[in-house]
Amino acid sequence: EGYLESTDLMRSLRPEHVVPSHGPAFSGPQAREVLVNYRDAVAFMYHQTVRLINQGMGPEQIATRLSLPPHLADNLLLGQWYNDLQTDIRGIYGYLVGHYSDVAEMPLLSPEVADLNMIALAGGPEAYLKKLQEADERGDHVWVARAASHLIRTEPDNQAAKDLKASALRVLAARTVAGSHRHFYLQHAAALEGRIDISMVARFSAEDVATVPVAALIRQLPFRLDAEKAVGQEGRLSLAITDANQHFVIEQRSGVAEVLSGAGEEPIDLSMDSQAFRLFYIGMLSLETGFDGGEMTGDREKARSFFDLFDWPGRPGKQPPGDS
Repeated sequence: EGYLESTDLMRSLRPEHVVPSHGPAFSGPQAREVLVNYRDAVAFMYHQTVRLINQGMGPEQIATRLSLPPHLADNLLLGQWYNDLQTDIRGIYGYLVGHYSDVAEMPLLSPEVADLNMIALAGGPEAYLKKLQEADERGDHVWVARAASHLIRTEPDNQAAKDLKASALRVLAARTVAGSHRHFYLQHAAALEGRIDISMVARFSAEDVATVPVAALIRQLPFRLDAEKAVGQEGRLSLAITDANQHFVIEQRSGVAEVLSGAGEEPIDLSMDSQAFRLFYIGMLSLETGFDGGEMTGDREKARSFFDLFDWPGRPGKQPPGDS
């Protein structure tokens, strides 16, 4: 609705020139035509999605049913070069309705249970793989890409299943004109083939955090608390950043961490300068090394016990990097 309102406002001004944030500028009648076509594409996507939601359809049903009218679909300026209509439709559905369309999707079903049951329906892993190969030969590449995931998750070393999924993703990449989709397909195919590593682990370098205020990094620490490990434990640590004359208190209450404002006169448990904290934050300086080398001072055992409850780059759930 925001897109429609803003585009209609621009149309009401009857502009002689339109300079979009992406793509070329337009002038004269073409400028007004571009605005109308863009507005109509957004309106079609939004209004028709809502219409089919009101008929009881789910996101997959709507996304597979709708396509832009020919005069909009054939317009190069409306090419789906970045995203595509189907992805946006599912986004609209999630925003307006929620994350499920079938009430059976409300209760949780662990992926492990779903995977094992799907494979059992086919008669076991070997029979399941054979079904995937048959589907691949039929050209059911979307199905192969989805269904192969069940076997890969239950048998992470099954390279035949990975190769089938990778092959299907490469076909999907060749078929799409959406740049981001093509990238995702090819990236995941390369990962399945062992060419690249895209595991979701936060990695930082000294350059990444060199200009980030230490206070901003400290306020990210609650996102690293291992809640399962911290349940039933409470504690707080007073941290001083010496060169910035800053004092923070981090409190941990049985699985929830909070960086408190106004540390006041609380005794300091751990001190270091900004550079030392940045290196500590990214896992390049351990508590042991920091204390032994003089970069850190304070209560070593209290700091170790407290930060043992936090994840650290490359070592989730472990002690501060470098310690063992």
